[in-house]
Amino acid sequence: MSASINEIGAVNTRRPAAARAHRVLVDIFLAGLAAQFFLAGLGVFGADRHGNHAFAAAASFAAHRTVGNALILLSVVIAVAALAGRRMIRQSLALAVLTFLQSVWTKVGSSAPAIGSLHVLGAFAITLLAFVMHRATHDRRPSSDIDYGAHRAPDVPARPTADPRSTRPRSAKRSDPTR
Repeated sequence: MSASINEIGAVNTRRPAAARAHRVLVDIFLAGLAAQFFLAGLGVFGADRHGNHAFAAAASFAAHRTVGNALILLSVVIAVAALAGRRMIRQSLALAVLTFLQSVWTKVGSSAPAIGSLHVLGAFAITLLAFVMHRATHDRRPSSDIDYGAHRAPDVPARPTADPRSTRPRSAKRSDPTR
């Protein structure tokens, strides 16, 4: 196992392990999100439309609720791993907060549909954030090598005005087209 040196020069062996754990946990979370979309669809199309109970409380959403609760716990573990590994702390905390808000929006949504509709937008935001975190944790380059500035072309002359091997200017027409 490789060790890293922290800001005060002490060897920190937990950081690489925490970063690896964070990467694996984010991947598991992303797979859980894919399952959540499937289970939400299963809940919608399997719900009893003739009953007088709330749609979100339908028994067909039980698996969606269970996996959602597991994802809330997993997002907290991801935040702890981010703090231990000192990487992606803000994104991990935002993931935990958004994931927790999903259950709030569902509970409030039965009486306030506009608030409940945030559950779908929250799922989109969580998926986008989790995918960005996945991409960032799987980037093979060290963060010091990543150029966040504008992409610039290397310093290459636009076009030479004359052929350096001849005295003829580049714009002069050639007499032999096969050359």
